[in-house]
Amino acid sequence: MASGGVKLNYVKIYADDHGETHFKDEELPMAFLDYAPPAPPLWVGPQGKATGVTVCGFPPAWYGDLHPAPKVEWIMLMTATIDVEVSDGEKRTARPARKVQLSISITSEAKGTSAAT
Repeated sequence: MASGGVKLNYVKIYADDHGETHFKDEELPMAFLDYAPPAPPLWVGPQGKATGVTVCGFPPAWYGDLHPAPKVEWIMLMTATIDVEVSDGEKRTARPARKVQLSISITSEAKGTSAAT
């Protein structure tokens, strides 16, 4: 298997200088590494810092009004979909990740009207 060229695509929600939130398509470079021998090599992204992990489950038809992110958050969907609207009015639907698909990073920069889920 080739050792380069794979990127994880994800969507970032960020706030502009006026506090308005927007979507931005981003890419995370992945390297094919012998990460956990004797298991075979796999695609690995750069190591980040984390202070904790929280697992959330949402009941069907759950809705949250526009709200700021309390800290940097990564949302990775296992089942179902989530509709997200940012304060500029754009809406996107996030679907469960298969190999490498979509996650939403809500950054601490998003302090304006933020996003509705």
